[in-house]
Order: sequence, then C-alpha cells, then structure tokens
Amino acid sequence: MAALRPLQRIAWMSGLHRAGMFSGVLLLAACETGVSIPELPTIFPNSVPHPACPSIQMLQDADKLAQYRPGPGRDITDIIFEAELVGFKGECEYQEDDGKFTSVELVLKVQMEVNRGPANPTREARLPYFVAIPKFYPSPEGRKDFSVRIVFPENVNTLTVNAPEIEINIPLSDRLKGPDARIFLGFALTREQLEENRKRRSARGARGG
Repeated sequence: MAALRPLQRIAWMSGLHRAGMFSGVLLLAACETGVSIPELPTIFPNSVPHPACPSIQMLQDADKLAQYRPGPGRDITDIIFEAELVGFKGECEYQEDDGKFTSVELVLKVQMEVNRGPANPTREARLPYFVAIPKFYPSPEGRKDFSVRIVFPENVNTLTVNAPEIEINIPLSDRLKGPDARIFLGFALTREQLEENRKRRSARGARGG
C-alpha cells in the first residue's frame, strides 16, 4: 500500500539512489493541470540506472478554494479567505534491492497563495488539501488529507504559504513502475466549492480568458 505521512524533517533511509529534484507551477489547461518531474543526473554514477520520478499533477477544478462565512451570502463581503495552489517542489529517491527497484520515496512541499477576505476578523485560515495516488484506489491509502493553519499578521492580507513537507513512499512491482505512479494534488472541497470552481472556469473559457 502507498503510505503518506507528514514529516517534521527529511530523514532518508540508507541505500537509496537519488533520482532527481523536481518543481512545478500551476498552468491552466482545458481540463487537468499537470507538470511532470524531469529526470536529472544521479549523484551516484556507479549505481543502477534510475527511472524518472513519478509525475505530479494539480487538479484544475480543485486548485482554488473560496471560504465564505455561514449564511446564504456569496458576494465579496462574505469571503473569509481565498486560496490557490501555485506550485510544488521536492525530490524523489528509489530503493533498490539486487538490481531491482522496490519502492520510490518522494518528499513533497506544496505552495499556496492565500488572500484574507472582508469577513475574516480573526485573521486566521485553515487550508485543507489532499494528495492522491489513483493507482491505489479504492484503498484508503490511495489518498491522504492534510490541513495548514495560517494567521495573517497585522496589515498583511496576502500570504504565500509553504505547507509542511510530506513523505510519500510508493511500493513498486513489475506492474507498477515509478514513472507510472501519478500523484494528484488539490484542495479538499465541498460539493458547493467544487461546483463554484467549475462555473468560474467555464465563465473564463466563455470570455476567452
């Protein structure tokens, strides 16, 4: 099973081959946003040739989060905060046993931009997001939910937030190679929030933006 857990710090296991660094930014596309991780030269020139890192993709319909105060109001004065996934960075390493890769371990950090709304007197916000690996559905280990709490300083209403690092360990087999293990990021939205994102995207598309 895939195991995802938040890390206090990066602690690499012994015997790992570094496969490369990766980073990405959110690019708007017609249906799904994705940035693949490039393969970089290994720092172990005599090690077994390594595959590329798994691909990381941010889901467009889940890339934005608007939180309103309780009640029917949905105009700008009702906004507690708005957030957007704007990028990610990290690295991956492969575990090798007798010339065969048995798992790949990634360390991932998600970046978000958050704007405080008029209906936020506490200056606080909690940002729920998820990391999912569809190859492991419907097992619950295929998705993990996280949450980031922020506090806006006085006279600051926009923040760029780096979420805590997440370690993802993916077991590999003859049927699942590292580059095939696609990983998806998104905000954990309510049905209403998801529909609002889709309506906004459709409206932008109609305007040609």
